[in-house]
Amino acid sequence: MCMHPLYLLLMKRRSYIICLLIFAACAAEETENTVPFYAPPKGTVIDADSIPVVEDELNEFYYSVILTSKENSNEGKYILDAAFGPNKARTEIVYPDLGQQIVPELQLDKTSPYSYHVGFHYKDDNIFHEYAKIFAKKNEFGVRQIQLKYVKAYYMEDASKTK
Repeated sequence: MCMHPLYLLLMKRRSYIICLLIFAACAAEETENTVPFYAPPKGTVIDADSIPVVEDELNEFYYSVILTSKENSNEGKYILDAAFGPNKARTEIVYPDLGQQIVPELQLDKTSPYSYHVGFHYKDDNIFHEYAKIFAKKNEFGVRQIQLKYVKAYYMEDASKTK
Protein backbone atom coordinates (compact mmCIF):
# COMPACT_ATOMS: atom_id res chain seq x y z
CA MET A 1 0.00 0.00 0.00
CA CYS A 2 1.46 3.31 -1.07
CA MET A 3 0.67 6.51 0.87
CA HIS A 4 0.76 9.91 -0.69
CA PRO A 5 3.70 12.01 0.67
CA LEU A 6 1.38 14.90 1.51
CA TYR A 7 -0.77 12.58 3.66
CA LEU A 8 2.31 11.27 5.50
CA LEU A 9 3.51 14.81 6.20
CA LEU A 10 0.10 15.77 7.59
CA MET A 11 0.02 12.67 9.84
CA LYS A 12 3.51 13.46 11.21
CA ARG A 13 2.51 17.04 12.05
CA ARG A 14 -0.75 15.91 13.62
CA SER A 15 1.04 13.43 15.91
CA TYR A 16 3.60 16.14 16.79
CA ILE A 17 0.78 18.55 17.72
CA ILE A 18 -1.02 15.88 19.74
CA CYS A 19 2.18 15.09 21.65
CA LEU A 20 2.68 18.78 22.44
CA LEU A 21 -0.89 19.11 23.70
CA ILE A 22 -0.51 16.04 25.94
CA PHE A 23 2.79 17.35 27.32
CA ALA A 24 1.25 20.78 28.03
CA ALA A 25 -1.74 19.20 29.78
CA CYS A 26 0.52 17.04 31.97
CA ALA A 27 2.72 20.02 32.87
CA ALA A 28 -0.32 22.13 33.78
CA GLU A 29 -1.77 19.31 35.92
CA GLU A 30 1.52 18.89 37.75
CA THR A 31 1.79 22.58 38.69
CA GLU A 32 -1.82 22.76 39.85
CA ASN A 33 -1.74 19.64 42.06
CA THR A 34 1.71 19.87 43.63
CA VAL A 35 2.74 22.67 45.92
CA PRO A 36 6.32 22.04 46.98
CA PHE A 37 7.75 23.00 50.32
CA TYR A 38 10.71 25.33 50.48
CA ALA A 39 13.39 22.75 49.72
CA PRO A 40 16.90 23.90 48.89
CA PRO A 41 19.62 21.26 48.38
CA LYS A 42 20.22 18.74 51.16
CA GLY A 43 22.31 20.16 54.01
CA THR A 44 21.35 23.79 53.46
CA VAL A 45 20.80 25.71 56.70
CA ILE A 46 17.28 27.14 56.50
CA ASP A 47 17.46 29.11 59.74
CA ALA A 48 19.73 29.20 62.80
CA ASP A 49 20.16 31.20 65.97
CA SER A 50 22.00 31.03 69.27
CA ILE A 51 22.08 32.78 72.62
CA PRO A 52 24.78 32.66 75.32
CA VAL A 53 24.25 30.52 78.42
CA VAL A 54 24.44 33.14 81.17
CA GLU A 55 24.48 30.80 84.20
CA ASP A 56 27.84 29.29 83.24
CA GLU A 57 30.53 31.89 83.88
CA LEU A 58 33.38 29.36 83.60
CA ASN A 59 32.68 28.27 80.01
CA GLU A 60 31.55 30.10 76.92
CA PHE A 61 28.48 27.95 76.19
CA TYR A 62 25.59 28.75 73.87
CA TYR A 63 22.08 27.45 73.36
CA SER A 64 21.74 27.07 69.60
CA VAL A 65 19.06 25.82 67.24
CA ILE A 66 19.62 24.96 63.56
CA LEU A 67 17.00 24.02 60.97
CA THR A 68 18.48 22.19 57.97
CA SER A 69 17.04 20.80 54.73
CA LYS A 70 17.34 17.13 53.88
CA GLU A 71 16.82 15.00 50.79
CA ASN A 72 13.04 14.91 51.26
CA SER A 73 12.41 18.48 52.38
CA ASN A 74 10.13 18.83 49.35
CA GLU A 75 7.76 16.63 51.43
CA GLY A 76 7.97 19.02 54.40
CA LYS A 77 10.64 17.12 56.37
CA TYR A 78 13.57 18.99 57.91
CA ILE A 79 16.30 18.29 60.47
CA LEU A 80 16.19 20.28 63.71
CA ASP A 81 19.41 20.36 65.75
CA ALA A 82 19.75 21.97 69.16
CA ALA A 83 22.68 22.27 71.55
CA PHE A 84 22.88 23.54 75.10
CA GLY A 85 26.59 23.74 75.74
CA PRO A 86 27.92 20.19 75.25
CA ASN A 87 24.42 18.61 75.27
CA LYS A 88 23.08 18.00 71.77
CA ALA A 89 19.75 16.85 70.35
CA ARG A 90 18.54 16.08 66.82
CA THR A 91 15.10 15.33 65.47
CA GLU A 92 13.13 15.42 62.25
CA ILE A 93 10.33 17.93 62.11
CA VAL A 94 7.52 17.36 59.62
CA TYR A 95 5.52 20.36 58.47
CA PRO A 96 1.90 20.01 57.31
CA ASP A 97 0.93 20.23 53.65
CA LEU A 98 -1.28 23.31 53.56
CA GLY A 99 -1.83 23.63 49.84
CA GLN A 100 0.63 26.46 49.32
CA GLN A 101 4.36 26.84 49.68
CA ILE A 102 5.56 27.37 53.25
CA VAL A 103 9.02 28.48 54.37
CA PRO A 104 10.27 27.12 57.74
CA GLU A 105 11.49 29.65 60.28
CA LEU A 106 12.78 29.97 63.87
CA GLN A 107 11.95 32.75 66.32
CA LEU A 108 13.35 33.38 69.77
CA ASP A 109 10.73 32.95 72.50
CA LYS A 110 11.16 36.04 74.66
CA THR A 111 8.78 34.76 77.35
CA SER A 112 10.90 31.83 78.55
CA PRO A 113 14.67 31.32 78.73
CA TYR A 114 16.48 29.10 76.22
CA SER A 115 13.44 28.63 74.06
CA TYR A 116 12.66 29.01 70.35
CA HIS A 117 9.44 28.82 68.37
CA VAL A 118 9.68 26.60 65.32
CA GLY A 119 7.22 27.66 62.68
CA PHE A 120 6.76 28.90 59.15
CA HIS A 121 5.44 31.65 56.96
CA TYR A 122 3.76 31.37 53.61
CA LYS A 123 5.93 32.19 50.63
CA ASP A 124 4.10 35.42 49.83
CA ASP A 125 3.82 36.88 53.36
CA ASN A 126 5.88 37.31 56.51
CA ILE A 127 3.34 36.36 59.18
CA PHE A 128 4.96 33.83 61.51
CA HIS A 129 2.84 30.74 62.25
CA GLU A 130 4.01 28.92 65.38
CA TYR A 131 4.15 25.13 65.00
CA ALA A 132 6.44 23.75 67.73
CA LYS A 133 8.61 24.91 70.59
CA ILE A 134 12.13 23.72 71.36
CA PHE A 135 13.59 24.58 74.74
CA ALA A 136 16.22 23.62 77.33
CA LYS A 137 14.44 22.95 80.62
CA LYS A 138 15.98 22.02 83.97
CA ASN A 139 15.14 18.53 85.16
CA GLU A 140 14.84 17.44 88.83
CA PHE A 141 18.67 17.33 89.12
CA GLY A 142 19.13 20.88 87.85
CA VAL A 143 20.50 19.75 84.48
CA ARG A 144 19.04 21.35 81.36
CA GLN A 145 17.48 18.90 78.90
CA ILE A 146 16.46 19.81 75.37
CA GLN A 147 12.80 19.16 74.63
CA LEU A 148 10.51 19.67 71.63
CA LYS A 149 6.75 20.11 71.86
CA TYR A 150 4.27 20.64 69.06
CA VAL A 151 2.06 23.52 70.15
CA LYS A 152 -0.32 24.01 67.22
CA ALA A 153 -1.84 21.84 64.52
CA TYR A 154 -2.61 22.98 60.99
CA TYR A 155 -4.69 21.34 58.30
CA MET A 156 -6.19 22.17 54.97
CA GLU A 157 -9.88 21.47 54.60
CA ASP A 158 -10.57 19.46 51.47
CA ALA A 159 -13.72 20.75 49.81
CA SER A 160 -14.04 17.62 47.66
CA LYS A 161 -14.76 15.49 50.77
CA THR A 162 -17.78 17.59 51.74
CA LYS A 163 -19.64 17.03 48.48
